[in-house]
Amino acid sequence: FSAIEKNRLVVLFDLSECKYVASYGYAVFLRIRRMCNDFELKLAICGCNEMVKKGFLAVGFNKLTSMFNNHTEARKYLLNND
Repeated sequence: FSAIEKNRLVVLFDLSECKYVASYGYAVFLRIRRMCNDFELKLAICGCNEMVKKGFLAVGFNKLTSMFNNHTEARKYLLNND
């Protein structure tokens, strides 16, 4: 991932092959979000199917983390200099 070449560490979860996330899974994602905040890392999630996306919306995760339809959109966001 070219972010490392630019001395930036980022976290990207590509969930395109994930069919379901249990409630504990959402808790893990929230914990990872907090860790990323602590270390000032950008975090993005991409490729969620409708069921997984609804789960993230239900727990309000979409307000905490950027979510994208595909890997290309997420990568563009993560490599942005902002």
